[in-house]
Amino acid sequence: YVIQLVPTMNPWWYYGIHITTGFVNWVAVALSSLNDVLPQKFRAPGLGLFLAGFMLGFSLAPIFSIFLSHVHLALTSFIMAFFGFLCTIFIVPETLPPHVAAEARRRRSELYSNNNADTTTISFPQRVQNNIKWLIVRPIRELSILNRNTFFRLISLLAFFSGMVSSGDQLLLVYYLEEQLDFTNKDVATMFLIIGIMGMMAQAIVLKPLNEWIGERLVVALCFFIGAVDNTMYGIATNKGTIFAAVALSAFTGMAFPTISAIKSNNVDASEQGRIQGALYSLQALASGVGPVTLRYVSSITKDSPLGPGSMFVFAGGLYLCAVAAALALPKELANSRRDHDEDVAGEEDYMPLYEASSLVEGVSNNEDSVRTNSSYGST
Repeated sequence: YVIQLVPTMNPWWYYGIHITTGFVNWVAVALSSLNDVLPQKFRAPGLGLFLAGFMLGFSLAPIFSIFLSHVHLALTSFIMAFFGFLCTIFIVPETLPPHVAAEARRRRSELYSNNNADTTTISFPQRVQNNIKWLIVRPIRELSILNRNTFFRLISLLAFFSGMVSSGDQLLLVYYLEEQLDFTNKDVATMFLIIGIMGMMAQAIVLKPLNEWIGERLVVALCFFIGAVDNTMYGIATNKGTIFAAVALSAFTGMAFPTISAIKSNNVDASEQGRIQGALYSLQALASGVGPVTLRYVSSITKDSPLGPGSMFVFAGGLYLCAVAAALALPKELANSRRDHDEDVAGEEDYMPLYEASSLVEGVSNNEDSVRTNSSYGST
């Protein structure tokens, strides 16, 4: 908003502030909070419902640009973001149980102590060197959860393929359509409106019954197969109608992300919910950088082929087919939250209650009932 009021302001002020938003990904924190309170079998549709709200905003946002100036649009965005900040501080309850928070603190303290053992016998420069080493090694240690076993490696591979293709589509598709199919601003707005509406329907209406019918494993495989189809349609399209149909299909591909997040959440301990979501988003951030570069390279070496620049989207469809194979390789007993009838019945009570923030300062000894109630949470 400020840069709209002061047009001569150096844009690096904006970019510098925007960089800080990447330090903590609010979506990862939100997904972790939802996983704290949702039963395992409702996590995928629950996360999908959260993303449906995001897609609703995504589809409505372009409408504001029609009747608001740039200054008023920036002011509206600022007010809405600030209102969300106030709601988070004063209304949103704490979801992390006190005993889980205490266990996480204990683990961090133990790791830090091991890293700085015998601090009384080493020099100050050596302690500084150890602290720097700790800051460098800790992110790698946190990401190591993705390499815990073959199952986690397969899930990480799915997230990486998904991040590569989705980021490539987001960054390159509009430019490709404007250059190859003469898309106008109206066509682009229509495309985003279709993405928003269909995405909201997919996440809020389709995901839950589909998840209950075929399970998370096949939901992911189906979503990636649809992704292969719609990306191939991008590459071979010769008219705008084909693109609009492909965009409508692509909304169903988006059901894969909340499902993958739920699968990972169902296979880690309660104290590792934040860690797994953060690691998953870090991997997707890496994929978001690799994806567009890879697709542009494919386009440059195949520009003289019959498909021309559209070959990069056909290649992206091939990546999705690889992801389909990886999804089908997931063990059903680990990927699906619905197992046998007895586990489903027991799972009805498998959730975390909401906690007020003030309750986190209470001792773990005062939460024995909570520990017993949630002792099975996060187990596989």
